[in-house]
Parts: sequence; C-alpha cells; structure tokens
Amino acid sequence: MSRMLAELLGVPGAGFRLNLQQLERASGAPGVDIRLSTEVLQETQSKIRGVGLDPADTTAPELYEILKTKIIGDNTRLEKTLQQRIGNGQISQAIVKTINALQIPKSCFALKHSVAKRMLKKNPPKASLKRLGYRSLDSLLKREPAAVIFTVADLVESDAWRQRFFDDYKRLGPSDFEVREIEVFNPLKAKHWTTLAQSLAAQQKSSVLVCKELGGIVLLPLPEGINAGTITTVVMTLQAINEIRTHSAFCKLQQVKQNFGAIIADSTKGDVSNLTLIAGQPLPWRVIQNYYSRFDNDYPMELFEPHVQQDDLKLINIEDVLANIEPALEFWRGTDWLAFNENSEVVSLNIKDVAISALNNLGFEDRLLKYFRDTAWSELMIRYLQQKHLEENVRQQLDAQLVDDNPEPTFEMNFAGA
Repeated sequence: MSRMLAELLGVPGAGFRLNLQQLERASGAPGVDIRLSTEVLQETQSKIRGVGLDPADTTAPELYEILKTKIIGDNTRLEKTLQQRIGNGQISQAIVKTINALQIPKSCFALKHSVAKRMLKKNPPKASLKRLGYRSLDSLLKREPAAVIFTVADLVESDAWRQRFFDDYKRLGPSDFEVREIEVFNPLKAKHWTTLAQSLAAQQKSSVLVCKELGGIVLLPLPEGINAGTITTVVMTLQAINEIRTHSAFCKLQQVKQNFGAIIADSTKGDVSNLTLIAGQPLPWRVIQNYYSRFDNDYPMELFEPHVQQDDLKLINIEDVLANIEPALEFWRGTDWLAFNENSEVVSLNIKDVAISALNNLGFEDRLLKYFRDTAWSELMIRYLQQKHLEENVRQQLDAQLVDDNPEPTFEMNFAGA
C-alpha cells in the first residue's frame, strides 16, 4: 500500500516508506496509510463505474479522455444554470453574481486599500501602465482596483521592481490591515484586457488571478469557444477564496510578532515557513487550518484566540459548493483526493486538475496531477493529526511558535463599511 501511495503522490518509494513508518510509530500504528490507500482505490473504482467504464478494463489514457469529455459536458450544464441568473448577460458577470450570493465564509484580513495605493505610488508599476493602456499612475489608480493592479504587476513587472515592492511589505504593521469581505473583480472586456488575458492565461493555465494580501480575485476574459472555461473559472475562484482565507488566518496569527511585515512578505510570495513538525515531517499552516476547519470540535480556543476566531479557520469544500449550484455535477463530490493508477501512470480525478487540463487541451503526457497530489498528501497528514498524541504535540509546537513578542495590543479590528 505504501508503494501505491508513493506512486500516486509521485515521491521516491524508499524515503516515503520511512516517513510512513515514523508517522505510524509516533501515532501508535493505527494503519492510516493502509486505510487511505484502500479508500482511494475503492472510491476511484466507484467513480470509474460512474462514467460507464469497467475499472478492471480501463487504461489511464482512456479514463483521462473520458474525464475531459465529462468536464466539458458539465461545463455546458453549469453555463446554462448560471445564465438563467442574468438573462443574456456575459457569463463572467453571472459567475461573479453567483459567487457573491453564496453563503460561504468570505471575510479576510487584508491590506487596506489606502495603504496599497500608497505602495503603488512609491513604486509605480510602469510595465502594468503600458499593458493596461494607461498614461498616468493617477488614471490607473482611479479606474482600476488595487487588487487588480497588484495581480497584473506581479506578472508583468521586472524582478527588480517586484523585489523593491516586497521590500516595502517588510515595513507593514498590523494597523495597515483590516477585516473585510473578499472581492471578485471582472475587468471589462476591452482591447487591452483581452490581449493581456491571452498572454496571462498561457502562463497561468487559468483565467483566475489571486491577490491574497488584498483579498482580491480577478477573473480575466477567456477567448471565445474555449473548452471548460466556465467550470474552470468557478472552481478556481472557489479555490482562490480558500487560498485567501488560509493566508488571512496565518497573517492574523502573526500580529504578535515584531517581524510581522517580513512574515507577511514571505507569506505573500509563498515562502511560509513550517510552524510545526509531525513525526519529523514539516506540517504547513494550510494543513493545520484544514484540520481545524473540518474537525471544529477540536478547535483550541486557548491557542488561537483572541487574534484568530474559530470562523476564521473555516474553508469551503469546492465540490460540495459546485454540486449545490448545479446538482448535475454531483459526480465530482468527494473526488479531490482520488486518482487512478495503471502501471505507474496516474490520472487525477480532482476537478481542478481535470478542468485545467480540458481548458488548455492538454494531452495525456502533459496532464495535471498537482491538485490531487497536494490534496491527497494533506489528507494523509490530516488523518494522522486525528491521532490524539500527534495532535497534542502539534498544539504544543504551535503554542511555542505563537508566543506574544509584543504584549501590547497592536491591532484594532476594522470592518469594511464601518
């Protein structure tokens, strides 16, 4: 079973077996890896039958093409449902309206808009001005939201500009942030945006850009006639909400740290240091938050409060939300950590991998496995965290990490519109 998991996760077998042995010993040998492997195998076989195939007589390339075809059909069904919400308007507008109407956690701890504009004025993003067709920074700041500018600048500005910009993050303090709702932006389909979207989509393999520090999500216009564009946009927007809330909760925890700004800079760039170890394995914050989001009865109030409340840790289940929007998409519920393995050729059933592969018309050799592997590894760690001894050990490590460097209150909560 450890060999099967290693192949699915794409990691060296010998080292992985050693890691599993350490986890098993530390948790009292509950056989977590065996149970997870069995569930992946059984649930994947059930899903394969659900698309009309025989698991014992299915090849990896065959399943991959069937899943891409299914996601394209589901895209049509979802588009029809969304279009009914706005009549004959653009589908991107229907997506924004639908996301905004969802009763899901959307608050975040984000950089104030005034601070963001101040940072842009100090370091004018000249390449972004040119790409978006503006002649002056004042005009850009007046007409485009700061989150939109940040996302574009991060992609088109020089490495030197980005370094200067991130250096400014190190000077930020908790008072430069506020609590507000996550915002979804849909730039007008003007010439400059359309041209930019085409080049960015090629880089990102998606039309959804995320600005975690400003709590902003930007939906770029997709080319006409593209496969699975709507379902990919909805799925990746929901994914972006989770990414923002994970970043947000992590940043709220850091308010007590004297090097708050440096931590924020690293987190924004994706260089978050691991706060804890589990049987010698680094445990990222996203796994810890996912655990307490799912098993809220274990929420350690004395550890996180007052800076982080229980609701701050809540994340959304993307497949559940999608099936609630359009019940015909029920197939994808519970597929986020499923994959098929035929002779070491792995095919992901994670809807993000399948949708992006279909959107970009990726062949079998270029298929995506990233989101399945991230989720399956997290699921493995979460199941070990359910073993009481390991969870208590992680709490002790977090308690040591979250010692208040600055006992005086440093942040007064600000709510948008207050």
